[in-house]
Amino acid sequence: MSAVDEVKQRLDIVQVISAYVPLKKAGRNYKGLCPFHSERTPSFIVFPDSQRWHCFGACGTGGDVVSFVMKRENLSFGEALKLLAARAGVQLQPPTPQQEAEADERRRLWDLNRQAAEYFHRLLVESSEAATARAYLEKRGLRPETLRAFQVGYARDDWQALGSHLKAMGWREEELLRAGLVIEREDGSGTYDRFRGRIIFPIRDARGRVCGFGGRVLGQSEPKYLNTPQTPVFDKGSVLFGIDLAREAIRRAETAVLVEGYMDVLMAHQAGFRNVVATMGTALSREQLAVLKPLVRRVVLALDPDVAGDRATLRGLEVARESLETRVVPVPTARGLIRYETELDAELRILSLPEGRDPDEVIREDPARWEQLVADAMPVMDYYFRALTAGLDLSKAKDKAAAAEALLPLIAEVTNSIERAHHLQRLAAMLRTDERVLAQQMERHGRERRGRTAPPAAPVAELDLEGYLLYLLLLYPGLVESVADQAHELFLRTENAAVFAALRESNAVEGPVRGEDLSLDDALRGHVESVLSVHAQRPALSREEAEEALQTVALRLQRERLKERDRDLQAMIQAAMEEGDSEALQRYGAAVDDVAVRLRELAAMEKARALSSRRALREW
Repeated sequence: MSAVDEVKQRLDIVQVISAYVPLKKAGRNYKGLCPFHSERTPSFIVFPDSQRWHCFGACGTGGDVVSFVMKRENLSFGEALKLLAARAGVQLQPPTPQQEAEADERRRLWDLNRQAAEYFHRLLVESSEAATARAYLEKRGLRPETLRAFQVGYARDDWQALGSHLKAMGWREEELLRAGLVIEREDGSGTYDRFRGRIIFPIRDARGRVCGFGGRVLGQSEPKYLNTPQTPVFDKGSVLFGIDLAREAIRRAETAVLVEGYMDVLMAHQAGFRNVVATMGTALSREQLAVLKPLVRRVVLALDPDVAGDRATLRGLEVARESLETRVVPVPTARGLIRYETELDAELRILSLPEGRDPDEVIREDPARWEQLVADAMPVMDYYFRALTAGLDLSKAKDKAAAAEALLPLIAEVTNSIERAHHLQRLAAMLRTDERVLAQQMERHGRERRGRTAPPAAPVAELDLEGYLLYLLLLYPGLVESVADQAHELFLRTENAAVFAALRESNAVEGPVRGEDLSLDDALRGHVESVLSVHAQRPALSREEAEEALQTVALRLQRERLKERDRDLQAMIQAAMEEGDSEALQRYGAAVDDVAVRLRELAAMEKARALSSRRALREW
């Protein structure tokens, strides 16, 4: 973590800004009079969840805690950072040797895993020992081009094959241990290969880096599937198998279909269903959803009907429901007015598989049936009704009470009043109970839910695309002016904006530009070197390729910024509704309409550029 990130993480933006501006709670956020222009109606909003601020009035500006102090105190980036670092108790200094060593270790482990994946794949394709594995994969209906796309491999049934191969390439035994590729013998006499006699599935992160492996046994030994253990670059609960190849399809369809197994993903992609990824048998986690949320409007979970009431499954669904964001939408009323209601920003649906069938079997036998199953996936509330009443005799008072106790808290959480009334009526009919009695019980659950303390917000993840955009400009500074007009939208991180400004002032036309080439504070010089090193392993881009990538990334970033603005406005609409502030509702509603128009314009521009930019952005 850089010193800049540490300062931001330690400080709460609400507390910092409160020292300059009196703030008042407005829903989940805070508002006050803008300190940068005169106004009578508060339009300055602080968003604690994202640790950002924005003026919705005459200024129209915003930023993070560093940019606020820079603007308010008329300080440079370095001066503002020093002031805030002193307040946060952070020592401003270059990365420690330990931090540099950890970053270097991660890079080496990714490279080590890449070479192991190449070795495994070569064995599958060329080795006579892999004949049984090739026959098995062919029997499962997988074609050679699919195996190449996913770099499926084979581990020899040998205790030392992989270790010996990698050591001969110069890798140290301790590195093989850190990567989880070998296991240390209990008597301390050396190591042996973790994966032996197995079909190997390389597991990649969203950027295509091999972070771990899954191995399927060919015989009857246990375990049937074996994964890389926890390592500095692999956490099974945080990664989705196939995400590197599925990400663009998920973005285009705005739908992600989650299955459980490697074979399910391979068969789906082979059949043209490229928006499918796997949780690899783990319960759906917040970290996995965090990967998907920026890409989707719908998440479809493919579940075996046998696990309908399984507690782990229900916990996974609860995680998904809690993790998916809500938004405020305008709803016409019978009197011709507009009211605002909240709904899930991403819809969660459940695909019920045919009994005893895995997704890869369904797809292999009848792709059209799979397509229909995805289209017919049921809303999560319908799934709850089925799962939570399974095995109950609803003619008995005790089971009726159990069903009501299980379902009413979930119905109470449905924010759309029409949907909530529908589910309440449905439950009343199912239980043959007076709806008014259930409504009273549901209201009690609602009061209990509203009385709970909201969990602390998760830290906001750094936007990779923003760093990549700056990297492209450092490589080819002659492209700076092509995005100068949009820079205020593209660079939300103050340190990136400061580097961009220095890069523009330098008038450099040849690159790459290093930190020492620019007029920057020490912290910003270190930031430039960090950006360059993060992307150092990427394939070289020509100026033409970089220009194409730059424009496409800029369009994507503008879309993400507009989506963030829409979420901010939705939150303010909700607060204005609660306060009965009709003037604010009108102002924010008009702003939402403007955002929607710009999003449509950007979508058309992105579509026009998609084909020509595919090569330059293949890494993403």
